[in-house]
Formats: sequence, C-alpha cells, structure tokens
Amino acid sequence: MSRQAASKRNTDPVRRGPSVARSGHSRPKGTPRSVRSPPSAGNGSGKFDRIIVVRDPIHKDISVGPVQAAIMDTPVFQRLRYIRQTGLLHFIFPGAVHTRFSHSLGTMHLARRVFSNLFDDYRQPIAGSTSCSAVQYVGTVFEAAALLHDLGHCAFSHSIENVLVQGRPFFPPMAEIVEAWDDSKLTSWWRARLAAKDLEIPIRTEHEQVGLLMMGVLFGDKYPQVGEAIKAVLATDPDNFADDVRAMVIGEMPVSAKFRECAAAITKRFTKSDVKIAAEARAEQLMSALHTLISGTLDVDRMDYLLRDSLHTGAPYGLYDLDVLTHSLALHATQDELGSRIVLAVRSRAAGALDDMLWGRYQLFSQVLNHKTNVMLNALLAEAIPQAIQDSLDTHLGRPRRFDDFVLFTDDLVMSAVTRACLLRGTANRAYEHALVRRLVPAYLGRVRLEGRDTDDAVVSQERHRLAAEFGVSVEDIREWKARSDLLKGGGLPYVLRKNRSGGGVQLLAPGEQGAYQIMEWTSSGKLPAKVELMHFFVGRDLLTRQTGRRAST
Repeated sequence: MSRQAASKRNTDPVRRGPSVARSGHSRPKGTPRSVRSPPSAGNGSGKFDRIIVVRDPIHKDISVGPVQAAIMDTPVFQRLRYIRQTGLLHFIFPGAVHTRFSHSLGTMHLARRVFSNLFDDYRQPIAGSTSCSAVQYVGTVFEAAALLHDLGHCAFSHSIENVLVQGRPFFPPMAEIVEAWDDSKLTSWWRARLAAKDLEIPIRTEHEQVGLLMMGVLFGDKYPQVGEAIKAVLATDPDNFADDVRAMVIGEMPVSAKFRECAAAITKRFTKSDVKIAAEARAEQLMSALHTLISGTLDVDRMDYLLRDSLHTGAPYGLYDLDVLTHSLALHATQDELGSRIVLAVRSRAAGALDDMLWGRYQLFSQVLNHKTNVMLNALLAEAIPQAIQDSLDTHLGRPRRFDDFVLFTDDLVMSAVTRACLLRGTANRAYEHALVRRLVPAYLGRVRLEGRDTDDAVVSQERHRLAAEFGVSVEDIREWKARSDLLKGGGLPYVLRKNRSGGGVQLLAPGEQGAYQIMEWTSSGKLPAKVELMHFFVGRDLLTRQTGRRAST
C-alpha cells in the first residue's frame, strides 16, 4: 500500500472502523457493525460519533453516517420497510418483495460513491472529530436527498396515484394535507413557499409532493433527534439543512446561504485560468448537477433500482457496469455559446455502460413491469382500493388524511385489512378480493404502442374494435390501462469527456453530438423510443368464457 493510500485509509473512519471497533466480545451474527471515533477525538458524549455499517444484497456493506441514521430511525422513514418497491409484482415474480426502505439505502450508498468520486476528499462527518468541512456539508445534503427521495410513497407505490375515491384523486391537494397535519413548522414553510411562489403545485398530488411535506415534519419538532444530529455533526440550523435537502430533491427551490457558500468553495477546484465562473453561478451549477444525479436520466435512483429489481425478480434485464459508471463521472468547467459553466460529464470509456443501462431500463419496463398479469392487477387495484374504503366497516380502511394516516397506509396494512375482511367477514365478489386475495385477473387481450401523437386515440379505438371482433365481445366490455415510462428524463444525459488524440487535453462532447452516445442515435432514428407508452386491453374472464361457450355450442 502506498503512503498516500495508507494516509487516506487512516483518516477515513469507515475504512479505519473495523480495527477500531473490534473488541473481545463477538458481534451477534447478522447485526450491523458500528464504527465509533477514537475517544481522544470525541466530545465525551458518545452521541452521533459513529458510522454504522449495514449489509445489502446489492452493494454489500453500506456505511450510514449519524445524520442519516437519525433520519432512518424515525417512524416516518421506517414505514418504508412495509412498502414494496414494485407494488404487486411479487404476485408474478415471487422474489420481488424488496422494499422502498432497502432501495432508499442503496440509493443513498450510490450517492456517497458518486460524490466521493467527484470530490475525493469527501468523508462522512461525525460529531466531535473535526469541524464539518464545506465538502462534507454538501455531501451530506446529497446523501440525505438520495435517502429521502421516495419518502412520500404509500401503499402500492405508483399504482395508488392512479386511484380515484368518489371521483377525487387518492391524495388530497397539498393545501388540505398541510391543514390536516397541523404541524407548525410545516405550516410556516408552506406559507413561505406560497408567498415566494417558488414551488410548483400540481393539480394532482403525487408522492413527490407528499414526500416534501413529510420532510417538513421529519426535520421539525416531532423528531428532535434529527435536529440534534444535524446540529452536532454539521453545526448548522436544521431548518437550513432541510431547505437544502428539499431543493436537492425537487430542483426548483431556494437553498440556504451555507449551501451557496460551501458549493462555491468546493467548486473552485474545477475552474481553469481561462474559464472564469462567479461563485454564485458555481453554486447554482453544482446544485443543478447534483439534482440531476438525484432525478435525471443518469441518477442514483435508477442506478439502484435497475440492479435491485433485476436481482429480486430473477430477470436479467437492468444489468449494467455500475463500477465503470460511478468511477467515470466528473465535473468539468467549459466555455461555449451558453457561457462559462460547470457541467456534469462522463468519461468516454463509460458511454457504452450508460447505453447498456438505458437499454436495460427499457427492457425492464417492457418485459417485467409490463407483464400482462401485473398490468391487470394494477388496473384492478384502481377499483379495489375505493371498494375497500367503501367497505370500511369490514376493512377498517379509510382515505389517509392526518399525518399518522399517511404513515400507517402501507402495503402490509392494506393487505392485512382486506384479507381479514374476506376471510372473517365473507366479503365476496369484491375487486379487492379478486386483486389482492385470490388474484383473479381478467382475460388479457393484447397491447399497442402509442406514439404520443394526435392519432393515438384513433389507434386505440381501432384496436378495441379489432379485438371485439376477434374475441366476439362488445367494444364497451373491453377495458384498457395505459403504462408510461420516460427513458430520457429531465436534465438529459451528461456530457462526454474524450481525450484529444492530437495536441493533448480533453474534448467535451454534448450528448447529441456525433459519437457521444449510441442511445441518442437509436432514439433519433426511432429504433428506441425516448418515451414509452403502452395501452393494454383486457376483458372480464366471465364474459370471454361465455362467448367461448357460445362459439363451441354453434
């Protein structure tokens, strides 16, 4: 080991940990390891001065800093243990019982890996060892944003967002949620956002907006240990840290003065003598790049769930070279027609790995998530949940309104409630019995790909009439379900860094330039759609059985 590598190992509490943490007492098998800072470096309190290590089937050891651990130990985050990552997909692929909790940990881990490659001096901060540096503050914000990116999911994840209860979306408008939760800090934050008009409020509330509001409670007075950890480890106001995390997740909100100062300081290293970028601009550009890594075409969310879904479903789709991608990401200063700026780039050797990742995403969506049984179960769920709420005397389920309602509305709660109602109270022939208990699905007829054009309605109508004639059923009896996925998300692809073969230096290629990405050539030529929309068709199995019987009798 080189002297430089040995020095790096000795100053990293995670790398140094196992030798420090060993004692004469054996650790029970399966329990997470914890790494405490040396007594001489601590403040004597023994609180928030350790990094715990948990085992993950994808990434092996995941180190969790004290701020992240304090967040994870709250009930609002722990509920993610009881929400499956892929909804009802485990009815088709029995191994797909992995949760939003494990996915969130994996996403946080990848955020740390990526940030450590962008800033090689980053180490997770702990209380009492040294004062928190600028790079440690920004890195902790980035890790926390990755950890909390899925906080707002409820039972059955994305599928629940398509449910209507008495003609209204399942999630109430954000203003109604804030009023019902009755949290003083959340209310103050909400009013500030309305006054500043810096938050886009959608007509239909989805999990991203619910997650924002949950962060307001998480970083408020309800869970004081989170604020204590932020003060002890980062030496900053928890409200400012909360604003920075939310801005990192959403990408459109103001950040604190501390984040701007830290971001400007740590991006100086990327500027060159011939490229001058103002400190404020560097801070904004770093936030933009990191937000893209939280929610973009190449983001840590997608990096984790592709590998995790592939492992737990047993399907080979979604596999790609993670190490090459994470080690090849870089921040690069450039000056072009758009001005002087710092951009996110990937070294040319990893461009092919990114192509593989996006192709795997397309295949996972088309072949696994759009498995015909999964599609029909999700369509039935849109009927099952309203019926289960309607039968509240039997199921004891209601549309979540208060904060505790949202915390409790998990897959496990709904499955237990409807199963109990079906088994003990004899609620028969209900959609929730068919979808969630007995798995009685309609008869699948087929699907068509939509092009996102005005002609799509005509294509759907034509296919409905064709299927009605083929299977001998009424056009009105044919039901449909639309599934959509964006292969290329907001923020697009990173630039490509390529060495100049003559003259030295590097060349920066825009994503759409010739030779940058093969995936761009595929999408522009129509070989691979940048946005996939599928319309699925199915009909009640009893209708198809009756029609088949009539045909047989004639």
